[in-house]
Amino acid sequence: MDCDKYEIAILPSAENDIRGIFEYIAVDLCDVKAAQELLDKITDGLQRIALFPYAMPKLGNKEFSDDKNFRRMDIGNFVIVYMIDENKKTIYIAAAFYAMSDFMFKLFKRI
Repeated sequence: MDCDKYEIAILPSAENDIRGIFEYIAVDLCDVKAAQELLDKITDGLQRIALFPYAMPKLGNKEFSDDKNFRRMDIGNFVIVYMIDENKKTIYIAAAFYAMSDFMFKLFKRI
């Protein structure tokens, strides 16, 4: 059986989000080990969605789900938001947010 693997493209806004999360945990909370472990989990998660992009749920808000095909991947206390471009076989990582924040509002403000 031939498996299609999708490319992963991390948008600059998501890079900034992930960098900010890392710095907050490593610097503000003084826990470099936890920050690195979270980055490792994010990397593992990205590898999984590269193989199975539709395995993660769509965002619950109809405005995001239908038009842009936004999906979410939960990693610990954080949510990675991504879109799938089936024609290009590419997954675009759009954002990374603290799960308990109003991340839907933050995402809506970005698009």
